[in-house]
Amino acid sequence: MMFDKFCRPYTDPRVKEQNWNESGALIGLNQDHFQQKLSSGTTVLHQTTRIASRALQSVDLESSSSDGVVHYGDCIMLVNEQSSAYLTFSNSDQVPSEDGSVAVVTTSAQDQPLARNVFQIVRYPEQAGATFPDNIVRYGDKFCLLSHPAYTDRPLFLHSQKLSPSFSSKTQRQQLVGMCQTMNYRCAWTFLYFTPQFRLEAEGQVVQALTPLVISHCATRANLSSGNVPYRNEFGVELEVWAASSLDAHRAEPPESHWSLVAEYVPAPNAATRTAAPPAASR
Repeated sequence: MMFDKFCRPYTDPRVKEQNWNESGALIGLNQDHFQQKLSSGTTVLHQTTRIASRALQSVDLESSSSDGVVHYGDCIMLVNEQSSAYLTFSNSDQVPSEDGSVAVVTTSAQDQPLARNVFQIVRYPEQAGATFPDNIVRYGDKFCLLSHPAYTDRPLFLHSQKLSPSFSSKTQRQQLVGMCQTMNYRCAWTFLYFTPQFRLEAEGQVVQALTPLVISHCATRANLSSGNVPYRNEFGVELEVWAASSLDAHRAEPPESHWSLVAEYVPAPNAATRTAAPPAASR
């Protein structure tokens, strides 16, 4: 008689059928099944180790200039002003969407440049009215954020879509933000000037690193946001990210929608690791 992994042993191991111990046979089969997974490297420990070794590997930030001006093709990090946490994502935390599965985006206190929290900024291919021949990122330009090639085999794009009952953030119930393989207008974003009163005048000005700004989703006009809302995944407890069009009493975006771009790192004093430079002070 054969048994599979769904068989359950009797409560009394002394029970025998046809002169053999059924419970002992099941224990032996479970041990053989575990040995097969151990030899093939498919145990939970092996899978977790592979995910962590790829997602947590150190990478370098790449900037085209040393004056703080952000260029297309730069590898940057994004830090939220309210939570002081860095935008990141888990490739194994997938949710369905209209454009296929998307990896949920969160923010983490990990300030070292890792494969999961470094993004490459590229120009949106169908951007209309691009009048600047150089490669500098400006306010009002449409761009996309790509995952680092050290983390994913195929490029993933920062993605969001209209809020629906089946597609929303887990806790805040706002627009879910994730990383998607399909590149379309739902992956287009734009930088808005920090102060709304001077936003029109700042259109076309260059974007500086470590300067507070707002990241707006082109398709829904919702702003990328994050706060002190816990979100648990395989990397521990991180903070939830969503997209919303919330304003404060002064008709301005709240601190949860303020971000800064980190393009370079400075060595931490009396430490072997590198830490990110703090974001610029808010208004």
